[in-house]
Amino acid sequence: MSGKPEVIVERWPSQRMAKPELEAILSYLASKIGKRVRLQRYAGQPAYTHDTVEIRIATPSTGQGPEAVALYGNELHLDRSQGTATVDLQSCRQILDEASTALALVDRNCIVIPIDVTASDNEAGRAILAYICKKAPELLEFDSQDLVEELERLKQSMRACYLEAFKKHIAERERELAIVEGNSHRAYRELFEAERKKPVLNAEIEAMKKSLSSWGDEALDKQLTSITSMKGTGVYEHVTFRENGGLEATTGEIVIEHDDFEFPLGRYWVEVASDGQVAIRNLDDHPRASHPHPHVGTDFRPCLGTAGADLAQLIGRTRFAEALTLIHNFLCSYNSENPFEKISRFDPTGMYEDPDEDPCEDCDDRCTPYCVNSCSQNEAYYSCSDCCYYRTEYCYADCEYNEDYDLIHPCDDCPKLGSPYCYLHCPFNQEWELQNPCDGCEYESCEEDCPYRAKKEEVGYENTEERVSHEASQGD
Repeated sequence: MSGKPEVIVERWPSQRMAKPELEAILSYLASKIGKRVRLQRYAGQPAYTHDTVEIRIATPSTGQGPEAVALYGNELHLDRSQGTATVDLQSCRQILDEASTALALVDRNCIVIPIDVTASDNEAGRAILAYICKKAPELLEFDSQDLVEELERLKQSMRACYLEAFKKHIAERERELAIVEGNSHRAYRELFEAERKKPVLNAEIEAMKKSLSSWGDEALDKQLTSITSMKGTGVYEHVTFRENGGLEATTGEIVIEHDDFEFPLGRYWVEVASDGQVAIRNLDDHPRASHPHPHVGTDFRPCLGTAGADLAQLIGRTRFAEALTLIHNFLCSYNSENPFEKISRFDPTGMYEDPDEDPCEDCDDRCTPYCVNSCSQNEAYYSCSDCCYYRTEYCYADCEYNEDYDLIHPCDDCPKLGSPYCYLHCPFNQEWELQNPCDGCEYESCEEDCPYRAKKEEVGYENTEERVSHEASQGD
């Protein structure tokens, strides 16, 4: 490695200390030991790599722990958010403060800090981290037989997984070939298709058998190198291969960068089943979101888009390292065109303003009379025709914005206007206050067979001629 050793700082939702500040503190340790230093959240167990000092910070759910630490003759007070977790490491070395409070546990080349020092951007957190970086070099060990044994166990589990996957794919092709051969007698067209597929399937089976017989340490080491590199750089924390041909993995901290804004989504658990199905679950809560990820459904199935075909091919060819890389890239990306949930719901600070987000999306008053007529967010987007009470009895009788039918009149565009229903049954024309059949009627008085005569007497309506005659008789 040329130049200064690399310093990697992973982000997580509860982290409040600035990234450049953390990098500056950790660069001291990197320069002292001449190796890369990576800061991550503690996931329950330490991690070991040959060329990297792993610093893991515990993030307890409660604020329990010491209220202060003693360093350089001073008492430094911790914030309530800087709680202390219980960390159980066998045969580890401790870094203590001047009052014998455990600040860090050193296990080979991994440093676990039980105090959540980055949960608050204060002097105590910075001082603790700097003190640990000063004391750690004399306690770190890089030549460990356990590291070699761990890599060998991973290699053996990968070998068993790959062999089982190859056997499953061969068995599937053999079953498909048997079905094709068994159905070839049904019809000429089926026979033609079967005969066309047989040499292709036979060739594929023979090629896979040949690959299995020649498949050895070179192919395995190539995949192992890629996966070990991903673990070494924090892309994945754990990768486990199953004997049935599937695998499961835990990612490092996932951060989506969108619109010049960072969204720390935390870690994810990824499962690739032996049949190629992929499931993704979030290991950290997103209080403002209802989905695990903007592009992962509540059934934990990812919407991979155009990458779905590529992933299927990689899994089918047992190229698991490339498949895991593709999945990680997917988790770190965001497409504003078709998410299950907008990226703004994954901002723990609530400060990001999404220009594509509809403020009315989850509003309980959406498309109500208040929404249409009074809400300040409705900039002429919703009108009366969008109202949930549009042209209902509530609209005409009870809506406070439609008194005297100022906005919507019940007779406008009514298909029953001027019909018997209009004059006899319409609930808004009970007293003929809106429409009446006598206006423009050619008869001076109702005929015996007039369908509206009884209704006319009921409402006490008089047309012009009858009213003049009645007034004249009153004068006599």
